[in-house]
Amino acid sequence: MRTYSVFTRITALFAVVLMGGYLLVRPAMAADAVAMVTDLAGKAQVVDEGRKRPLALLDYLRLGAEVKLGKDARVTLVYFQNSTQYVIAGEGTVRVTPNKPEVSGGAKLTANEMRQGALVANARKETAQGALVMKTAPQPIQPLSPVDTRVLDAHPVFVWKSPKAKPPFHLTLTDANKQVVTQADVKAMRFGLPAGVTLADGARYTWRVEGRTSKGEALVGEASFEVATAVERDKVRQARPTPDAAFSERVTYAVILDGMGFRDDARQLWRQLAAERPKDIRLRVRANKEH
Repeated sequence: MRTYSVFTRITALFAVVLMGGYLLVRPAMAADAVAMVTDLAGKAQVVDEGRKRPLALLDYLRLGAEVKLGKDARVTLVYFQNSTQYVIAGEGTVRVTPNKPEVSGGAKLTANEMRQGALVANARKETAQGALVMKTAPQPIQPLSPVDTRVLDAHPVFVWKSPKAKPPFHLTLTDANKQVVTQADVKAMRFGLPAGVTLADGARYTWRVEGRTSKGEALVGEASFEVATAVERDKVRQARPTPDAAFSERVTYAVILDGMGFRDDARQLWRQLAAERPKDIRLRVRANKEH
């Protein structure tokens, strides 16, 4: 994946602020966190370094943080180190300790190992992606997917938009050596790879779309992506929750996908989760974020 410089990150942050974007500030970022909130029902507050605030879905919790659960409240925490999910229910206090949560008062604790196993550690890596809604500079033809992401499917579908360009569009897909893999003229703003074209595992590709306005002005859009390796694909698919899996397990899987760089795949799941809980602002942000 592309490595962004500190200057690029700072510039992007100011751009978002100036454009009216917003930042979801997390008191505990992933690098410091021991656990993450993957489900929450009822009222709860967290006390971290003497500061009290409402607990929220997708919060990261550091060592020593305390969660105060109200009557009938329930919170689900995932611990990164041991890939274990803890469900705490009932009025009481939860203290975040190194190996597992400690509960007091009337709160009850249950635990189970997660099917995602060692992949849970990747949830730490999604700090910047999850906390900041960052948009790339607009292009006359705006690529939508895949854009600056890794993909699990070696036959991705290319999607773009443009209010000015008119069909037909010319799409060119090139590899890291700038060799043409495939190209086509298409009428829709969508293109699926032909059956005979297979992308190499672990390889990076760039796709370019060209079109013209009704007045004949040339317009262009370009984006890159990287294909997962076979080993990564197998691990991720084994960790995929079943359709009827608990909400917390699906949240964990989406965060893992983000952390591993599979942002387009993660966004599809965030949209499903946001549809289930439309009032949750953090789910809505992740469901609608652009690159």
